[in-house]
Amino acid sequence: MARRGFAIDRGRYAEAAAWASCAVLGALALWLLARLVWQLLPHGDATSSGDRAQLAGAVAVSAPARSIASWHLFGETPQRPGSGGAASTLSLILRGTVADGDPKAGLAVLAGADGVERAFRVGEEVVSGARLAAVYPDRIVLSRAGAEETLRLPRERTLAPADVVRSPPAGASARAPRNAAGATPAAPAAATTAVIKPSAEAQQTLTQLRQNPDELMKRVPMVPVLDGGRLTGVRVAAGADAALLGQFGLRAGDVVTAVDGQAVDSFARGQQILSNLAGANSARVTVLRDGKPVELRVGLQ
Repeated sequence: MARRGFAIDRGRYAEAAAWASCAVLGALALWLLARLVWQLLPHGDATSSGDRAQLAGAVAVSAPARSIASWHLFGETPQRPGSGGAASTLSLILRGTVADGDPKAGLAVLAGADGVERAFRVGEEVVSGARLAAVYPDRIVLSRAGAEETLRLPRERTLAPADVVRSPPAGASARAPRNAAGATPAAPAAATTAVIKPSAEAQQTLTQLRQNPDELMKRVPMVPVLDGGRLTGVRVAAGADAALLGQFGLRAGDVVTAVDGQAVDSFARGQQILSNLAGANSARVTVLRDGKPVELRVGLQ
């Protein structure tokens, strides 16, 4: 059976990645994430469709310059020659891959024993004595003590946190399920609202970090959340700068699900959200925190 997928060009993906985080750090994040995506994507000659990245349980993105990127969100990724050695015994979890046709040009997101998620390029040391040697859509190869080890994406998992409780679509009246006795459970509590006004110091810090986007991405990593191959939000990754996030009312683990009432559930809404936020003084951000909806009114200027 043919696998389903979405096709978006470089510009639309950059916008999608940007608007997904714009409510988190204001207009700066729009510029930052668009720049990050551009850096991650290859800039050589266009490659054949067979060399395009595939998504297997996590984000795997590639877009040849001036070409089209295909996100294969369903079906298993076919195995490629070269297993990369025995399974790794390192205390690492592979969270996601950015895989190109060239396994030496990829990027991997790994979580260590401390749960902190970090991104590594091929050639970088992931832990003492182990370097990232190759990246495939469904696995990575590590080089340690002169031997190769393989670390695979967990099976039957997506980036969506297991405990996330998704709210019903905007404008829809959700029907409360009944239990075995026929009783209707109590409706979930309404979203808690908090008004967030970042301090002048926080705004100044962001202005300074704009000159060092790599540092900002290390301090505030973002991960798209997928459910059945569909975008359902953007998660603030573990290891994010708690102090900086706190200035904007966010915490590591929060999943941004809506901006000004518009669900973060498709790339097609990117332009609309960007347009609505242009010049805005504030944004209403809905997040899931510990499975409960929280509404934040965040100052953007």
